[in-house]
Amino acid sequence: MRNFAFILIVFSNCIYAQNSYLHYQNDIGIHNNVYNYKTIKNSQGFWSDNYKQNLIDQLNDENNISFEANFMLKYVSKKEMSIALKHSLFAKTSYNKDLFKLALFGNKPLAGEELYLSPFSLDYYRFSEIEAGFKLFKNIKLTSSFIIGHDFAKFNSDKTRFLTSINQEFIDYEVDLNGYYTNFNNNNYFKTNGLGGSFGFYYEKEKNGNYLLLAAKDVGFIIWNKNLNHLNVDTTDVFEGLEINNILNIDNENINNQIDRIETSFKNSQEKYLWRIPITLSLFYYKKLNEKYINGISLNIKHKIEFFDSPYLSINLHKNINKNKWTLGYHVGGLENPGFQFSYHRKMKKIEIGLFTNQANLFLSEEIYGLHIGLSIKKLFFKKNE
Repeated sequence: MRNFAFILIVFSNCIYAQNSYLHYQNDIGIHNNVYNYKTIKNSQGFWSDNYKQNLIDQLNDENNISFEANFMLKYVSKKEMSIALKHSLFAKTSYNKDLFKLALFGNKPLAGEELYLSPFSLDYYRFSEIEAGFKLFKNIKLTSSFIIGHDFAKFNSDKTRFLTSINQEFIDYEVDLNGYYTNFNNNNYFKTNGLGGSFGFYYEKEKNGNYLLLAAKDVGFIIWNKNLNHLNVDTTDVFEGLEINNILNIDNENINNQIDRIETSFKNSQEKYLWRIPITLSLFYYKKLNEKYINGISLNIKHKIEFFDSPYLSINLHKNINKNKWTLGYHVGGLENPGFQFSYHRKMKKIEIGLFTNQANLFLSEEIYGLHIGLSIKKLFFKKNE
């Protein structure tokens, strides 16, 4: 991976005679759709039962936490052919109010109350890709990627129930859980656990100051190798606990029987798994304006199939001052709560530097539900006589 990055940089400098560029971009973000910055800041210290109940009262029927990080190093030639190295990490979990309640209080204070812990889901993936792109027609560009899968986990439960009897003599539970996961290895961050491929389709058109981009990307798959773990739990049981009359003379056979009974409900195997990468569909439209304070307005719509309940939609205002480009927008949908977004780009002779964030509610602590920051650096290459 490091060797490819080195080759990419050396190759880009060898074609100095072309009008081309090398583009580096990196962004990282964490979001949740329930607790704002003010709540999280005040959560330090002892949590009383009243405070825990206040946290539970803020929950929705379905709640999520997500984390995403993306890295890209791409070279684009004069003829708009491109080669890129990318690394992507994404994690998302969805949970309901009863599951959070059980985690906060434990089962004893909830005795006699039947808890429905599903729906629950956990998705995590991390992969690297080498992407090549080229123009097929005047307005159409295609990309093709070779993908190396590193880590993967996918769990979901549609039917999980938990009940502690009023007198706390038994626990009645029903679990329906299905999941796939790789063996995580911290000693080899870029270990190959799967191989795959994907392609992207891009249509863009620019006329009279108006710009339109339609895209469908990450249309592909990863085949995780035969060492992928498959866990399946489908059981209904009543656990009556263990009676211990003498702590110095514990009935080991009884304990082992209880453990064996629980373990028989867990079915774990290793197998190959074909995973379809979530497709991302997007539309971007920019209209040039000749207003004094606004140079343009844009609309951005993005939908990540399987992960977005509703498409991500943003409207942005653009202002250019000399070599500085400012953008301020507002977004709704996707995984994030509605909020402001902001970007700034500074264009110099051979370098363009940009900063951007989807969480720009800096002065509204009650509207901050996450953190996000991105950096973009573009190195331009001109013909020697320019």
